[in-house]
Amino acid sequence: MYITVILIMNVKGMRDFYGEELDKRRYISDMAKVVFESYGYSELDTPAVESEEILSRKAGEEIKGQLFRIEGDLALRFDLTVPLARYVANTSLPKPFKRYAIGKVWRREEPQKGRFREFLQADADIAGSSSMRCEAELIACACETLGYLGFGKLAVKVNDRGILNRLAEKFGIREAEKGKFYRALDKIGKAYGNAAEAVRAAGISNPELEEFYKRIEGGGNEKIIEAACELLGNETTNNIEKIIEFSKPYGTEKNIVVDLSLVRGLDYYTGPIFEIQSEEYKLSIAGGGRYDGLIGIYGKVNEPAVGISLGIERIADLIKAPKKKVKRAMVIGIGDVYAEAVAAARKLRANAICETDLMERNLSKQLQYANSRGFDFAIIIGEAEKKKGTVKIKDLKTGNEKEILMAKIADEF
Repeated sequence: MYITVILIMNVKGMRDFYGEELDKRRYISDMAKVVFESYGYSELDTPAVESEEILSRKAGEEIKGQLFRIEGDLALRFDLTVPLARYVANTSLPKPFKRYAIGKVWRREEPQKGRFREFLQADADIAGSSSMRCEAELIACACETLGYLGFGKLAVKVNDRGILNRLAEKFGIREAEKGKFYRALDKIGKAYGNAAEAVRAAGISNPELEEFYKRIEGGGNEKIIEAACELLGNETTNNIEKIIEFSKPYGTEKNIVVDLSLVRGLDYYTGPIFEIQSEEYKLSIAGGGRYDGLIGIYGKVNEPAVGISLGIERIADLIKAPKKKVKRAMVIGIGDVYAEAVAAARKLRANAICETDLMERNLSKQLQYANSRGFDFAIIIGEAEKKKGTVKIKDLKTGNEKEILMAKIADEF
């Protein structure tokens, strides 16, 4: 007698999690949630299923081919950004709108080491501000989360899609060849050793372009910025330089590595792009960028936006598992006190949820925003307070106000 044994396996590229593996993912998600909320981000939950037409509008051919299509014209979301763009385009919200989302996404790509068809992401995004302060805050937020999760030295690779486009134009790369050029650059470190090799592999014969990448290879940020400005114009690296400058109060400017071969795969990026790599493991564990044109394709009004995503699956493979904050405060800076405002917020975040202004607004508009978001306190720093080393704490519920030393601010919360 023969017995037929049917092996019921997981769908290709999908996994089950139990015990420690599930605990690790929850731990990472909870840590991201705590840090995101401490910076004033609010959670948004969107459906796993979207219309295929919405998902395809700015996905690019590669992602379109990876959609998990289901009944009719529906498909599973391939990231958490497109659903956010749809939501922002159709909802009236205070600006900036700061949201985080933690959820599963699906891509029908060939599974390989570290890449699966179903995976968990933790995203933070800001819509409504074109200031590079947003990029600086998102990078700091991600680095803080990764630090709490036990990652030591982090490299934040930064580029700008505008620079890539200008390089392509400068060296006569036709529109039809741009995709090949970007895809080849994206494979540096995986299939190719350096940018010059990637350019040749893409079938683009351009000795001047190869020479440019050879010239900046292994150079520091200043050398790369100088070379890019010399080739493409002084304003070329403005965004990158602002990100570095705005990152200084957070202490993350020392992590930033300008990398003009960084691409990021999604077609909706329009400006600065970034990727956070663990120096210990030599692996990318977070990434994102600016997508100023995405929201407008889902509604009547466009909004500038930028986001970052933590790769929970990859992080879970690298850490061992097995921490929560409560009053809400808005640090309001008046005048040239941006660094002091960020410093005050950093002190407060040990005990409270705290935001700083990302729109460069006046006092009344910042207070209006703080009240609309339901903050308990406003921490006000002006030029006078800066000179005295003090801050004013205003209770937004009672209107009571007092002045204390900046050094004592954490004791009040």
